[in-house]
Amino acid sequence: MAKKLTKRESCRIHAKGRALERYGVRLVGADLDAMYAATKDESSNAELLAVQSRTKSTWRMTYKEIMFVFVVDVSRGTVVTFLPPDDTVLLTREDIIIGE
Repeated sequence: MAKKLTKRESCRIHAKGRALERYGVRLVGADLDAMYAATKDESSNAELLAVQSRTKSTWRMTYKEIMFVFVVDVSRGTVVTFLPPDDTVLLTREDIIIGE
């Protein structure tokens, strides 16, 4: 019987699939880890766009020469999805939305 995936593992599989679907890029776990780590590093090029809740926030950053828009979940410590680059209103830092 196959081992049941944790929520974190499921989120990472989902994120990799969305990166491939929306950006045409095949990312691995180390890529997700690097992108998540960049959101914690003020000297990185990761830019906070919006905060949806206490645990989820939307970020924009250039990684491997591609501008990604993605959502991180701090409770799971990972990138959970990638948003479509053409359907997303890219906010500036002055336009940050704070969720309820």
